[in-house]
Amino acid sequence: MLNLETIFNLKHGDVLHIEHPVRSTCQRWRVTGKVQRWKRDPERFRVPLKHGLYTYDALLPDDESRVHLESECTGGA
Repeated sequence: MLNLETIFNLKHGDVLHIEHPVRSTCQRWRVTGKVQRWKRDPERFRVPLKHGLYTYDALLPDDESRVHLESECTGGA
């Protein structure tokens, strides 16, 4: 699980692992841009991500409990 400080310090090229909800494996996602923050709501953020060759998505506040850094991964990749 990532905390807000870690999320706000992410930079382009950092690798995150997202736990699959059914299987006990992790998917490898790469940060593809700058972390976006909102002035009126400092807890709100959006981190653009890429998985594989064609899949793009974003890390939002609801998803932070399933995400960890690649260096902290204990499951399979």
